[in-house]
Amino acid sequence: MLKNIVLLTALQFALAVNALACPLQSGLVDFNCDGKLKIAFVGDSFAQGIGDTAIPNGGYFARIAAAYPDAEVVRFAVPGVTSKRLLSNLKRKMSEFSSGPAENNIVDSDILVLDVGRNDFYEQNNPPATVGTIKRIVKYLNQELAARNNNIPPVIAVATLTPTKRLVQRFFITYTNDLMIEQKGSALPLFVRVEKISKSLISSDGLHPSSNGYAKISQIMQKYFTGKGTSRALALRPDSDNDGVYNLFETSVFDTNPAIADTDGDGFSDSDELFVYDTNPNDSASHPI
Repeated sequence: MLKNIVLLTALQFALAVNALACPLQSGLVDFNCDGKLKIAFVGDSFAQGIGDTAIPNGGYFARIAAAYPDAEVVRFAVPGVTSKRLLSNLKRKMSEFSSGPAENNIVDSDILVLDVGRNDFYEQNNPPATVGTIKRIVKYLNQELAARNNNIPPVIAVATLTPTKRLVQRFFITYTNDLMIEQKGSALPLFVRVEKISKSLISSDGLHPSSNGYAKISQIMQKYFTGKGTSRALALRPDSDNDGVYNLFETSVFDTNPAIADTDGDGFSDSDELFVYDTNPNDSASHPI
């Protein structure tokens, strides 16, 4: 009986290992090394795609999904939400993500874009308070998503607020953007810069992007994903021996040597054995024929 349990445990581990894959997925970094790319959007009505007439409720979400057809693209969007209420919603919903609708499950995402803050104006929040709350959301997401995904949070990118045609709201959005840019750093990873898009790309309601506006924002996001986003992810996922397996997972999952590209010395790299040939990179007797 004990022998069967040991064999079953070994089989489950082997299946888990074989399901993992650190190489790029859809050209982007598989940050949690689970063999797939998952992009998540968290925010307000912009993440919901309000104002998009070409793809109803599609917004940049639908365009990113179309640009990365092999990726899983998900969103947690609450139209009208303020930064403070979004944080409260996340705390209430976090435990439900994995068991709830797949389209809302942000837990095992590789990349997460946070787009919120513009609605704080309507609750008479001042920009410093808004920026402070956005920082708290980033901190909370890092902690909670790591706790729910083997201590691996996604790479989080905060978005600036798009310009508005609404004169009454313009100062608030401009001031909030200025503060976010000024305070950009590890606590506020501001990388999706949409504050300078043309006001001609804002819809008739004066706030939400038009269809062309969402298309422009999705282009800015894609440029970030393939540029600074990839650079950031790779900086956090070093591969010292250039074998195609990130150091973190060589030591925590595969038990290979992060300083040696061919741990067992059989002439095949650890990456090839793990992801191409499905052989044991720690056993020279187990190598491709």
